[in-house]
Amino acid sequence: TYDLHQLQGGLQQLKESLLNLLAVHSQRLVVTQLSVALARLAIQFLEWRNPVAEVITVLNPYPAKLLGFLKILPEETLDIKSTPLTEDDFQSRTHELIVHIANDVLDFLVTCINSVGTNNEVTVERILGCLSSWSYEFPIEQLLTIDPLISLIFQTLSNAIEEDSDAFEAAVDCLCIILRETRDVSNEEMIKALYKQLLALQNKLLPIDYNLDYSDHYEAMDAMTRLYVEAGEAWCVFIAKNPQFFKPLVSVLLFLTCKNSDLDIVKYTFPFWFNLKQMLVLTRFKEQRLQFQDIYVDLIKGIISHLSYPLHSFTSKEEEDKFKDFRYDMGDVLKDCAAVVGPTKA
Repeated sequence: TYDLHQLQGGLQQLKESLLNLLAVHSQRLVVTQLSVALARLAIQFLEWRNPVAEVITVLNPYPAKLLGFLKILPEETLDIKSTPLTEDDFQSRTHELIVHIANDVLDFLVTCINSVGTNNEVTVERILGCLSSWSYEFPIEQLLTIDPLISLIFQTLSNAIEEDSDAFEAAVDCLCIILRETRDVSNEEMIKALYKQLLALQNKLLPIDYNLDYSDHYEAMDAMTRLYVEAGEAWCVFIAKNPQFFKPLVSVLLFLTCKNSDLDIVKYTFPFWFNLKQMLVLTRFKEQRLQFQDIYVDLIKGIISHLSYPLHSFTSKEEEDKFKDFRYDMGDVLKDCAAVVGPTKA
């Protein structure tokens, strides 16, 4: 993309060629590469006025291709180093390309929902992939009020884990981004509404029963761990302030930490336990710390069970070293537990 100046005025022809090729090609990999090229051209071809409007006009008869281009566009505006533009030119162009059409993109995604099932190329995976890319481009409070899109995410998570694994994974990725972005939301009622949906999802996909073996529920365990960790880290202040309401979320994270057989997934929960501990050890959270002590006592038991060397021998030296590193990290979690429950109970 640094060599566009060599075309010496041929950028208009290149633009038209890319648009025409996008319209006629159907092979997904080719369409993706053409979309990347067109997005980068739109960023650097400053004389091209209203580029996104023109792309939408050309690709409107091909909604799946338009979804693909719109997914790629904000991703390509993240790295100024991939262009020869000055910082001022890059920021101005990015604002023109992204901010001006963000609301139109949301409206387009809502209309795409109605095409699922009638147009084989417009899939839930593509809709949610595009939504993930645009979730950073407007206040998350705005997105949470768009019921068709939020409902699509939770319906996909509830129903697609076995029927459509690609759509399920896209929904997990999308909701993780949304949860992460809520860390700066001050509206506790909005957080509570999202939290209730998350609890209902967990109750359906992964009902908690410590007597069951969850080794055959890898996808659900992985998905719930990712989602609950994002929620827990984003809402850590709310959790610490209001244990009566948010304690069920922490109980689910306890379950995911203790019952997961994949230690890599278990390790993903460790920052949450550290962050919550950092809040609970503060003097002003003394009463709340008492309400969470039983969870941290049970966490100690769960972590100790993970510390045991496996009954079978390691398949490689790398696997053994990885387990030793994990034991070292678990030591830090045990220190966090001791800080919450006190040395006697620990």
